[in-house]
Amino acid sequence: MTEIILVHGMNADADSWGAVPGLLADAVKGNVTSVPLPGHDKPIDTSNLFKLFALLLISGGKYVSGLSMADYVSSVVERFPGGTDRDVVLVGHSMGGAVISEVARQYPERISKLVYVAAMLPYEGQSPASIIQWIKASGFSSPQRRGKISSHISVR
Repeated sequence: MTEIILVHGMNADADSWGAVPGLLADAVKGNVTSVPLPGHDKPIDTSNLFKLFALLLISGGKYVSGLSMADYVSSVVERFPGGTDRDVVLVGHSMGGAVISEVARQYPERISKLVYVAAMLPYEGQSPASIIQWIKASGFSSPQRRGKISSHISVR
């Protein structure tokens, strides 16, 4: 049976998926779980999002909460069903894309598909912090360019 695990983004929590888990479960006749990432029990203040990203950059890969990617990966892996079949579909939104990429890198034998929803999609070995550095260096962080960044949904 397919297990779909939904991973939310930076300024979100497990409830941010709304009705999606129920709708997906009905459509695929499988289990759908929305993972609460540690440290995300309440949305963070994003009034100055780039200040928040700068804190991420200078914190050596630790998130503002003091948690690391390993903490997020563990919270997703804990939701894997028993057994060893390749039966897990991971869906990541925003920062959740970086999280599911790392889960798939560490547990490729368990993952059947990755689905990215307007997500950070790092190259192998790339951290979310390095993506943010690239965004700032490329000028996407300027007010004129921010409105031109489009969201994508892709399946890999």
